Amino acid sequence: MPVYLNRGVYYAKLRKKDEALYDMSKALSIASDAVEVKCLFGYVQAGLGNLDEALQILAEVKSLEESKKKYVSPFYLAALYAGLGDNEECLKYVKRSIEDKSAEIESLLHNSMFERIRSDPRLHALLEGIGVKFGSENQHKKNLASPLAHS
Repeated sequence: MPVYLNRGVYYAKLRKKDEALYDMSKALSIASDAVEVKCLFGYVQAGLGNLDEALQILAEVKSLEESKKKYVSPFYLAALYAGLGDNEECLKYVKRSIEDKSAEIESLLHNSMFERIRSDPRLHALLEGIGVKFGSENQHKKNLASPLAHS
């Protein structure tokens, strides 16, 4: 399943809509109960301009989070909000990821899903609070070819 997720996100970055949606749908069919997959599918939908679909996925995931029927990783909600361009909510969930000690949090430095917030000083402050130091911007672009480094 990770290959479909990685490729789906990659295709979305290349604006290859049909390929991205095919791979993300395939990943979702394999792991239909995986909230992380739903979040990433929402991220891809948002990136492709399918905002209604992305917001529908967000509402479904938020409902699961609020009902506590399933654990919803704040990291993946942060990714979904990043795709929607909602930096405030994205940073709120990044902070929750740090509080939850999410293993994925270290990928923020090179995960292409978080490009939009990487220059935000609030992100720097959050990550520096846990000992992550920012170097040059070029240093963070090295690993952008791997959009889902820790999935």
